[in-house]
Parts: sequence; C-alpha cells; structure tokens
Amino acid sequence: MSLLPDGQYQNLEQQHVLAKDLLAAARAGDPAALARIRAYRTDAEPKLADAQLTLAREAGFPSWPRFTAFVEIEQKRAALGPLFPRFTEDLRRVLFFSRYQAAALGSPLIEPEHVLLALVQNNATAEGRIERLNLLTRLSLDDVRPQVSTAAARPAIPSSQQVPFSDATTAVFVAADREAVGSGAASVMCGHVLVGLLHESSALPAAILAGNGITVDDVRREIGQNPPDASGAAQ
Repeated sequence: MSLLPDGQYQNLEQQHVLAKDLLAAARAGDPAALARIRAYRTDAEPKLADAQLTLAREAGFPSWPRFTAFVEIEQKRAALGPLFPRFTEDLRRVLFFSRYQAAALGSPLIEPEHVLLALVQNNATAEGRIERLNLLTRLSLDDVRPQVSTAAARPAIPSSQQVPFSDATTAVFVAADREAVGSGAASVMCGHVLVGLLHESSALPAAILAGNGITVDDVRREIGQNPPDASGAAQ
C-alpha cells in the first residue's frame, strides 16, 4: 500500500519531521515542494496540515490520522516481531489504546499497567464482540487509572513522540503468546494477555487484578468458553 521507502514508515517522529521539512521548503519557494503540496491542496499559503496530507496521500492513505495510525501499528509490529501476526484484531486495538494511556499519563514507555488500562478500555467498547471478557467488567478506567498514575503529575506525551514498549511489557506479550500456544489457540487474544499480566505477581497489574478477585484460572475458564478455531477467529 505504502509508496514510502522501506523502513521509512516505521518512525512516527520521522514523519512529523518530514512534514515540517516539506512545509519549510514550500514556504521558501521550492518548486518541487510546492508542486507536491498543490497536488492535494491549492491554498495560497501552505500550512502544516497541507504538508501532512501530502505525505499521507503519497503513502497511499486518505488522511494524516489514517497514515499516522498505520505508522504507529507498524512500530508495534516491528517491536513485537513474529508475535504480531498472531494477534487478533481486538488485541491490535489494545496496542493503540496502550500507547494512548501511557502518553496521557506522561510515561515515556508503555508499561504493563498501561496495557491493563488498554484492556479495560477495549473491553468497555467491546459490547457484542467475541473477545469481551466478563471478568474485566469488574474494573473501570476511573478506578484503575488513579492506581496507575504516579504521585507526581507528568505532562502528556505529544502525539509526535514515540512511546515504545518497555522490556516488561514485551515480556507480557511473550507470556501471552506462550499461553495461547499452550492452550492450542491459533491466535493471541486479549484474555491471553490478561494471563500474561497475572503471571508477574509482584507487578502492579497483577495486584490490581487480584484485588478485584481475578485469577489466572478464572481467565482461562472464561476464554475457554470461546476457543478460537483453526483460522484464529473465535467460534
């Protein structure tokens, strides 16, 4: 889909820099930069939004938000390597939410507690979807977020800044993959990640889950009610 050189799409900060560079060149009167922007926008004075749209359209996307969403998920794909293709659509949505939760709390890394927040957020919007977990309805963002927030308030991370996974978070996804393989599942589901969080009993997410009466056995029982079929889709 993308017309970008290999690897260029994997860095969100780089795309913001490229947009600013394109805008600066256009405002300086560079004919090539102006031609690129005016292929999609004809405003007399180019704006940053025009340069961003140009990069998005050149990459094959209809808008800058759609393009940056693609770049973010590609960063996560690169970080998780061969695990990512096994993730269900719901779990990939959780990756988006985890970045949002970390950035909103001013964390430079996506930690396991941000993944827990993302699971709760996804679960709250998953009505009617097969991966909605009844166990997670015991938690709400309003209850969990204060337990995750640090005592000293930190400013939110801007959208132009990358927020990578911490080593602990990567380990959670590795544990989730092992859980999926061990249960015979063709895909890694949200419930498997919940088990991965519970495996690290000394970490904050496990304490929050245990405090709400959620155990590994509980999660395994619930996700066992809707096992994935051979295609990776839940039955």
